[in-house]
Amino acid sequence: MCSHLGKSSFDRRPAGGGAPVAGQWRRVRSPGPGVLYNIGNVLALCAGVIMQWVQMRGEAGVGAAVVAYFAGSPGALWLTGSMVLFILAGGLYHRGWSEPSGTQPRLVQLGDLISGLAAILLTVALVWMGDTALALLAGVLLAGGKLGTAVLPTMPVPGRGLLDGACRMAVIVSRGPSIAALAVALLDTSGSLADVALPATMIVCFLLWFWADLLLLRAGPVQLIEGNR
Repeated sequence: MCSHLGKSSFDRRPAGGGAPVAGQWRRVRSPGPGVLYNIGNVLALCAGVIMQWVQMRGEAGVGAAVVAYFAGSPGALWLTGSMVLFILAGGLYHRGWSEPSGTQPRLVQLGDLISGLAAILLTVALVWMGDTALALLAGVLLAGGKLGTAVLPTMPVPGRGLLDGACRMAVIVSRGPSIAALAVALLDTSGSLADVALPATMIVCFLLWFWADLLLLRAGPVQLIEGNR
C-alpha cells in the first residue's frame, strides 16, 4: 500500500494534474473499506464465540462453544455462511483499493456482489433466530443496495451514477435499524458485563461498517462501461 494511505481525504485530481473529475473512482487516503469491513467482521465473530463460551462455560469447553456458535443450529449455519462471504468480500474491497496501479473497479464490483449474497444469508439467519421485522427491513436494504451497485456498472442506463448513489445510501440506511435495536438491547440489560459486552461490541462493528459504507459512497460509482451517468 502506498505511503500516503493514512490521511482521511480523497485525491480529486487525475494523474498529471488538471481539474477534479466528478464521479470518477479515486484512491482513498484512509484504511480503506475492506480493512474496516473485515475488522468489524472478525470482531463480531470473536465476540460471538466468546459470549457463547461464557454462556456454556459451566457445561462445555471452548471447542464445544465454537462448534455451537458456528453450527449449533440452522440459524447459526446461515450466519456462519454469511460471515464467511462478508470476509471474502472485505478482502476483495481491500485488494480493489490498495493496488499500486490504482483502484480496481471490477474487484469492488465483485465485493459488492458477494456482500449482497452474504446479506441474503444473514437475513435468513436473523429470521430463523426470530428477529423477523428487523431482519427483513435491514436485509432488504443491505442486499438490495449491494446487489444494485454490483449490477449497475454493467448496464448502460440513464442516471447510472444517481442510481448507484441511491443503492449506496440504502446500504448506509440499513445500518440504522440494527444499531437502534442494539442500543435498545443495551439499555434493557441488567448491567452485567456478560449482558453488556456483546451488544456494545456489535455497535462498534456496525459503526466500522458504516464508516466503510461512507467511503464507498464518497468514492462515486464504479465505472466499467462508458455511457450515461
